[in-house]
Amino acid sequence: MVWAKVRGHAWWPARVGHVRMELQPRMKRPEYTFECHFLEDESHSKLCAKNVMSFYENFHRLAFTTKTKKRATKAISKAIKVCIKQMTEKDSTVDVEGDVRQKFSDLWA
Repeated sequence: MVWAKVRGHAWWPARVGHVRMELQPRMKRPEYTFECHFLEDESHSKLCAKNVMSFYENFHRLAFTTKTKKRATKAISKAIKVCIKQMTEKDSTVDVEGDVRQKFSDLWA
């Protein structure tokens, strides 16, 4: 799960599809590109590394901006649920969902 940015739009929760090393126009060396599928939007885009950030590490900085709209809140909530599912599958003894529900109860639907 990542935050992805398309020019003219806010940072948005997304799933990463394919990651490729490609030579972009006007670039001297290859760069990673990420195929991002945006949550609650059903659109996708191929983005360079500078437009993709870790969802978890940048959560507080990007999730609670003054520009957060109802649709974005829905996408963020869905992203949280996906992250919880991934974390609990790795370690079934951790009650991540309970901790997240308590901390982010205003986003939980």
